[in-house]
Amino acid sequence: LRPGGPNRDASAYGRTAASHSGSYGQRMKNPVSPDYYGIVPQADNLSTATCPSNVMDVNVPRHCNSSICNPETADFQDAELQEAIRQSIEEAERRQVEEDAEIAQVVAIAAEAEEAEQRSQAEEAKRRSEAEEAAAEENRIREEQQAAARRCAVQAPLPPPPGLAETFGPRQWLNDASISLAYAQLAAGGAIAAGGGNPLPEFVLLMDPATAFWLTLQEDLDQVEEVKGVLKLQDRQLVLCPINDSRDGGKADAGTHWTLLVCWDRGCGSGESTASSSLPPGQSNSQSSAGPFSRFCYYDSLLGGSGTSGGANLAQARTLASRLAGRDVQVLPDNCPNQTNCFDCGIYVLLFSEIIARAFIESHDRGFGAQPSPYASKTSWSFAEAHDGWSHSQPVWQSRVESVTPMEVSVRRARYFESF
Repeated sequence: LRPGGPNRDASAYGRTAASHSGSYGQRMKNPVSPDYYGIVPQADNLSTATCPSNVMDVNVPRHCNSSICNPETADFQDAELQEAIRQSIEEAERRQVEEDAEIAQVVAIAAEAEEAEQRSQAEEAKRRSEAEEAAAEENRIREEQQAAARRCAVQAPLPPPPGLAETFGPRQWLNDASISLAYAQLAAGGAIAAGGGNPLPEFVLLMDPATAFWLTLQEDLDQVEEVKGVLKLQDRQLVLCPINDSRDGGKADAGTHWTLLVCWDRGCGSGESTASSSLPPGQSNSQSSAGPFSRFCYYDSLLGGSGTSGGANLAQARTLASRLAGRDVQVLPDNCPNQTNCFDCGIYVLLFSEIIARAFIESHDRGFGAQPSPYASKTSWSFAEAHDGWSHSQPVWQSRVESVTPMEVSVRRARYFESF
């Protein structure tokens, strides 16, 4: 703006309007101050220096034209420019806020994932620690059991209570304690018949007479299952059970006769995996293989396998066999020698037990359990007899059991008496 008085013209500034005609083409009166007039650059001479298009890194529209100095439009254009700048700044701030929020969300997700991974690793470490502790405890228990077994193997059985040895004297009846003492000797490797030396393997169980009696009379089946678990029947392949004819659970040594129940697993002790002793004709094989034991023999030195009624002993043997097998089973007397007196039944049970245990262990070590035979006990039925086309089989000990003589029983009684 230059003063426009009569003494102030363009030449006062060293240049005239004409001298600026190349770059300043318009001369405008200033309505606000008439003494001043404005020289406005021509439109084709406008540049970024005279009309900036970028303010604070924000694009703004150019409105530089011949009317930029027009007071009537200048205020409006300034307001529009300021509004555009304000909106651009707000948009930039909004985008920055969104980017900050996205970054914060990503950081939060990453932190949550890292925390979850840490929790997972902690839980896995805890599980491994618990598993290691359980394995260590299991190993400790196993080592204790093995140590106990080694101690039992090297320690001689305790001497019998006073008066117990006399039950093995001539013409004496054996009681529960007598059978338990002889079984303890046999289990520890001190068997009279087998010659002694090696303890019985874990898969052979000589059941204590009191335990067999309790399992027979117990009415609470839950307790029966608990005791079966303690006996580890799932690990046994042969179980020998002395049976007494007493039915009085409140009185010890009330019975008058001993018999023997033999239980063994399917395929062990038999030349045919499908054969099952003591099954009557018509019983299916599925019935004989439903429990842990599928074959049963029963020896009564009074009956000798005659097939006549076995009285209380046979009834209790059937009850015990059914409970050990987990199902109803049929048990019938098998062939065995007859005793010639009224006091040797207990000795017959012990001698039968020694013969059966030794024969079973020997056949187990050889990899089979029974010998095929062209005959079978007339009261011992197998799956073969119920279904033609299968051959008969009998336990490997059967012929040895049948060969026992009264003289052998008397000699065995004397040896027990001398041993105890």
